[in-house]
Amino acid sequence: METVQIQDWVSRHADIIVYALIALALLGRLWQVFGQRGSHDINRPNPFTVQRKNVSKRKAPPVSGPTRPFARPPQQDVPFNGDGYNNDPSPQSPDRPPIAFYKIAPNSLEGGLEQIRAADPTFDEKKFLTLMRERFSKIVQAYASGNLKPCAAWLAPSVRQGFEQGIQQRKAAGEIVTLPRLDIREAECTKAALENKQASITVCFVSHQETALSNANGQVIGGSHGKIEEVTDIWRFTRDTANPSADWVLAETRG
Repeated sequence: METVQIQDWVSRHADIIVYALIALALLGRLWQVFGQRGSHDINRPNPFTVQRKNVSKRKAPPVSGPTRPFARPPQQDVPFNGDGYNNDPSPQSPDRPPIAFYKIAPNSLEGGLEQIRAADPTFDEKKFLTLMRERFSKIVQAYASGNLKPCAAWLAPSVRQGFEQGIQQRKAAGEIVTLPRLDIREAECTKAALENKQASITVCFVSHQETALSNANGQVIGGSHGKIEEVTDIWRFTRDTANPSADWVLAETRG
């Protein structure tokens, strides 16, 4: 009876027994492979671990000079001549000014202004533009009124001669210019240069003007009363920087 019960239990749990035997066989196999380590296996690597070849200990080669695009140039190789470059050969100088990484193009506006500043340390662009705005207004009004004496010292001989001819032609024709309104909206330097100590700066003026040209009969033949027009003028001023008392003069006009 007992034998029959055992056989019945085995038949009902045969699958469990089979799985258990398989598991025991696998465990025995794993023990043979990993469970024992001899003296010759002390440094055997783990086959499931990614091997590193001392990456953290590897040193990068030193990089300097032109191979580093953002490296500051050797200070002793950069001269300082007053326009942003150091002339002190000692890189340890505590009073050493900042090193310039580039030079301004000499033919650019800023390059021309820098050359003028080097020749005339008193030159200031903002003060220059303020002065030229005042002179622009006075010169235009003087030309419109037909009397250039108040601004004659600010005009180069060739410019004054051209203005005088225009005034004489108007008078000969009996024409009159009225300029009740002149508002300067913008004034900016567009070009600057220094050649043979002669400074040259071109300024663009944008103004709102109410102007009218009338003939001898009083008829308006140019411009319009009560109408505001925007006018753009390009004027070039020059000055002899070798003469401290020399003033800026109007050397050329373009409209």
